[in-house]
Amino acid sequence: MPRLGEIAALAILVVGVACADEGVRHPVREAMPDPAGPMLAHDTLPPAALNSEAAARWAAVRRAILDARPGAVIGTLEGGGSSMFGAVTDVKIDERGQIYVLDRLNSAITVFDSVGTVLAGFGGEGEGPLEFRLPIVLGLLEDGTLVVEELGGALKRFEREEDGFAFLARTPIGGLARAMCVVGNRIFAESGFGLYEGLLAEYAADGPEEPLRSFGDEYSYGSEMTRMQMNQGSLACLANPARVAFGFRAQPRLDLYSAEGDYIWTAGVADYVQGWTVEDTRDDGRPVVTTGGFPSEWLVGLSAASDDYIVAVYRRQMSETAEAVPRAYLIDAATGWGALIGTMEGRVAAIGRGLYVTVLDGLYPRLRVWHMHAGSPG
Repeated sequence: MPRLGEIAALAILVVGVACADEGVRHPVREAMPDPAGPMLAHDTLPPAALNSEAAARWAAVRRAILDARPGAVIGTLEGGGSSMFGAVTDVKIDERGQIYVLDRLNSAITVFDSVGTVLAGFGGEGEGPLEFRLPIVLGLLEDGTLVVEELGGALKRFEREEDGFAFLARTPIGGLARAMCVVGNRIFAESGFGLYEGLLAEYAADGPEEPLRSFGDEYSYGSEMTRMQMNQGSLACLANPARVAFGFRAQPRLDLYSAEGDYIWTAGVADYVQGWTVEDTRDDGRPVVTTGGFPSEWLVGLSAASDDYIVAVYRRQMSETAEAVPRAYLIDAATGWGALIGTMEGRVAAIGRGLYVTVLDGLYPRLRVWHMHAGSPG
């Protein structure tokens, strides 16, 4: 009987053979997580590697997430306005339980309370102080500053005021960050796809353009085009102590680092259904990368549930006509071991104190607020 890690490796071969006869299939076996290391199990039992006390805490957190009470649905399907979303690409929850929603399609940010009332909002496509050139990700600093990374590699900072937001500054950074997280007033993002050594980087909100440090083990196989594809992913920051988790979008792999860049652990996903990325060469010698195919699975969300836990959401689709199913895992941050929470209504996009938010994707996305009982993580 194959070990759990070998199941994921075997899936790469099966899907690749079914979908392509030529070219190199990625990810390669050498990049797979160690099957003897931490794994996210496909069952809902506490990970066997945890001691009895840690297993009991893990089970209690999982139950708190599952037993959360459904609250407001944010977003409309018609009528326009700030509650009609085009593409919800990032969500954050502040210390007061207010929900910040980044709508990339409308280049807008809207703030809601936990019952769905609009509290503030701004944006629009353009070059103005309160406008964006395709916003990608957002973060909330400890001092309340809102940071938004926009297309072209720049951080825009805003101060929350009683009647909205005020523009503070725009700071170029050296790369295009598709993922970002914040711990305290420290900003961590992707390092810019080859511009700097390492997959991740820490940036200062007020400059300089170059990162304060770069670190992280990137996918290093194949052409530059392949590496750009395979190194896409999601970030989550944990505090006390400060750590940075990175999950690869199209690989069954999550890494945890200290905020200073020291490696802590790598976890695999036991029953991951690997889609295919095939690199071939054109007649003129240039590489061509093809992705897609079914069945497949990809990471769609990574959130810190507290200082002690991480929630990772993978979306699995078994055929072109099948529904894509979000599967959420709860990971013990101290060890990297985790197991399934269950299938969710939408993808978990953000977790705060006593509540979390899922995104119901569609032509006009909506958000669902979930209220956890007192003493829950977040």
